[in-house]
Amino acid sequence: MVAYFGAEKKFETAAEEVDGFHAVTEENERGPKISEIIHYNKGAYTSRGSHMETGSGSIQVLMDLVHLKKPSVILLFEIMIPNNKVEIIRTKLGYEGLFTVDRNGHGGGIAILWKIKDMIQLLSYSDNHINVLVHLRDVDSWRLTGFYGFLERCKRCQSWDLIRSLYKQSSLPWCCIGDFNDLLNPSEKRGSIEHPQWLLSGFRTAIDDCYLWDLGICGYPFTWERGRGTENWVEERLDRAFASQTWLALFPNCRV
Repeated sequence: MVAYFGAEKKFETAAEEVDGFHAVTEENERGPKISEIIHYNKGAYTSRGSHMETGSGSIQVLMDLVHLKKPSVILLFEIMIPNNKVEIIRTKLGYEGLFTVDRNGHGGGIAILWKIKDMIQLLSYSDNHINVLVHLRDVDSWRLTGFYGFLERCKRCQSWDLIRSLYKQSSLPWCCIGDFNDLLNPSEKRGSIEHPQWLLSGFRTAIDDCYLWDLGICGYPFTWERGRGTENWVEERLDRAFASQTWLALFPNCRV
């Protein structure tokens, strides 16, 4: 999953999808982007992309999209390449800043790249998040969090508590985007086995406790799958973006 944001304030909205990335383009009448969010579909979507691995075509897709959209900030999730390879990507793209969190075990790995030296201020990070302050031209400063939820169901409560902890750290406008490995309601899963109610309820409660709004999704409704072509085929919407009311006031037309 990739997310990126640009720099202007008033815009119209147009969406597109390119090779496994769900992209939202928002432009004002003069053309510059304010905010763009790209969802990178991980897992078994071979036609839509896979993990970002060394030599993978998904890296070229990323670079092509960045050259096309010219975002100011990029968030990468589930990166399966070493830090020196991410540094090479940063250099090729011409971005000034880079901060990475190494993967821990089978999942994870987060990176943030930014175009202009002083536009990002690191606030906190862990294996499961990168939390930054964003300074954009003609827009009040706001907070951006790249979030990666625990894979293990027994640790989901830790994911929910981390979201609550991040919420309490600041009252600034906030956008939290990433791979949450959680669902808000049953419609976000397609498959023969129902998602446990305690997981749905726990995630919803955490989001409600933080007064966050789901930004929805345009296009295909699922971002992860397993078992395509078999009787055990499962699809889920694990990747998403949330925002506070104050962030939505800054970017009222933002869509995913």
